[in-house]
Amino acid sequence: MNNTSTLINQLINGNAQLSNEQHDQLLTEDRLIYAALLRLPHLLPETAMAIIQRLLAVTEIAPGQRVSEKQRKQEDSLITEILPHLPVLNVLQGFLSLVERRVNNQRTSSWMRAYIYKKVNFVCFKLISQHVKRLKRVWAYL
Repeated sequence: MNNTSTLINQLINGNAQLSNEQHDQLLTEDRLIYAALLRLPHLLPETAMAIIQRLLAVTEIAPGQRVSEKQRKQEDSLITEILPHLPVLNVLQGFLSLVERRVNNQRTSSWMRAYIYKKVNFVCFKLISQHVKRLKRVWAYL
């Protein structure tokens, strides 16, 4: 836990970017605190999207023990709060990464569909048109 406290303190001070192993460690040790990291003011968009990806992809707290409905709602509330403030391209790349990793759950596809449909505007269309080939896989996933 000491290592976890150190990582969280570094993130709070804006002095760290987490490795994949550190993300996994924090998610495993305390999923709710991990989700709450989304509220940190100095969090990089890449780190925020990595947190969101893991929250959507990992559906069990332990083998055979699914994340509770209450906890999913708390996480969804945090995601709803932060997602509109992330750069569109980061979010689209994050969702595309979930598709490429074959994360296939109802929650993930609902988030992807809701985000893409809400962001349909000229700027988003321009970004999407630049990445049409890769994003066709996202649309097929939905």
